[in-house]
Amino acid sequence: MSAARARCRASATAAAARFSTPGRRLHRPSRSELAVAARILVCATVAWYACVLLGTSDDPVPAALPCVLLLSGSLAVAPRLAYQRVGGVVLGAVLSVAVLRVMPHSTFAFPLVVVLGIAGSLLLRHDGVPDRQVVITSILIFGVPVAGYPEARVLETLVGAAVVILLAPLLRPPDPVRLLADGLDAYRRDVTALLRGTAEETAAGRVEPPTDRALALGERPHALAVQLSRARRALRRPAVRRHRSARDAALAELGDRIELAQRTSITLRSFAEELQARAHRPVDVPLDRAVRALAPLIDATRRALDAALSGHDASTALRAANLVERRHRTDYPSPRDACLRSGLRLTNAAVADYDRRRQRGDDGTSGAPGRQT
Repeated sequence: MSAARARCRASATAAAARFSTPGRRLHRPSRSELAVAARILVCATVAWYACVLLGTSDDPVPAALPCVLLLSGSLAVAPRLAYQRVGGVVLGAVLSVAVLRVMPHSTFAFPLVVVLGIAGSLLLRHDGVPDRQVVITSILIFGVPVAGYPEARVLETLVGAAVVILLAPLLRPPDPVRLLADGLDAYRRDVTALLRGTAEETAAGRVEPPTDRALALGERPHALAVQLSRARRALRRPAVRRHRSARDAALAELGDRIELAQRTSITLRSFAEELQARAHRPVDVPLDRAVRALAPLIDATRRALDAALSGHDASTALRAANLVERRHRTDYPSPRDACLRSGLRLTNAAVADYDRRRQRGDDGTSGAPGRQT
């Protein structure tokens, strides 16, 4: 009975550890997040009361929606998204009004509105993606057959888009370097926490299947690379050109670390797949010793990757990781065990390549250790 209770307690502890990841804990919002929230509050309020003064309606919700939806992301692409939203609203309103005038009381009016809205969204594509705003607006206007409502909705959307385009960039423009640094630091914390948990699991003789959040973690460096290209485009705008040289240098240093995150996300995914393949066994068969002995190498790789993604000197952590790998290779020299180590070895090789370039100051960086964000 005591053994069964101990196993139950161990399973509960493991489950609690897996669900207490950094992404699931409540955390204090960063300054950049608070700045975005303040920008949304000001812009939505200005758009709302501008429409109230214009007399469009007493509750101009469509005027506030562009501010809330478009300013939550990157401010650099918000104007383009505002133009796209206006186009979708105008087309959806035209289609819905046309159907209401041709067949106002027909049974087939609503299906026709939906079909036309879908067709309009397929024609009005943005970056290859259909504009769902067309079909949404056509259905909403069809559901409110009140005289003047289509015109009011279009006007309120125009006011909200104008506020996004004209006012939002003037309200403490976001620092793209800080936003990227915050995103990379969040990824660093999450990936090192995942590696720490994997090392503890293998040392305990178990390997849990990956969670959906762990699987999605590998896509975040690619999203950061997209944000990096947007930030570089944003620096070409006249409003931020004054500090462009300093920010270019900071973006170059961040770009090197984001490239490292991309490279290591691929190698770590390969390691995770190999580890899951080795852990696939009957329930009553214990985990083989080569996998259990891999825990120190996983932890050493975590330390090296953590230092490199922070922009710090990773040479000491790399030497420790190479020593642990040689030890594991001596104890378990089979090709099967070499395949198990390969993902971690390639991760450390990518960290070593980054660390050499950082020390030499290649790619326009200064070679000085980066400041931990």
